[in-house]
Amino acid sequence: MIPFTDLLTPMKIEYIYLDLESCSRCMLAEKDLMEALSELEKPMKRLGIRFDVVTKQIENEEEAAAYRFYSSPTVRANGIDLLGAIEENDCADCSEISGTLTQCRTFIYKGMKYDSPPVPMLMEAILKVYFGLCDVKTEADYKIPENLKSFFDGKRKKIVK
Repeated sequence: MIPFTDLLTPMKIEYIYLDLESCSRCMLAEKDLMEALSELEKPMKRLGIRFDVVTKQIENEEEAAAYRFYSSPTVRANGIDLLGAIEENDCADCSEISGTLTQCRTFIYKGMKYDSPPVPMLMEAILKVYFGLCDVKTEADYKIPENLKSFFDGKRKKIVK
């Protein structure tokens, strides 16, 4: 008999970010994502779904283009951005990392703005992807946002000094 766990369909969850060593926003978002996945693990397993989690630090423009990365942090399920429209505000940690003013993603959930996506927001979004209740947008050709160009350029200049 094949174990039930071998029959589970994978749902790919990607956590894409700029920095997990210094950026409190990225660190909190990762913690909240892991909590959301932990909360969803049992019911999703009963539905025949398991999570394959991939984390990726974007270190340069080439990686940003390869991942079609617009803002940090980003969470995707099966390639679909879970976190809605991209809004940003100043990120002191990433500005310090790069030596340039850097804006990172903010999240609107139930009328409130957060620097990290709340656990319930992540859980709802993952379930919407699973049940096909999310809008899948086709993107035009990717162009790296100026904000990210400035971040990577500043980071390179700091390393050279």
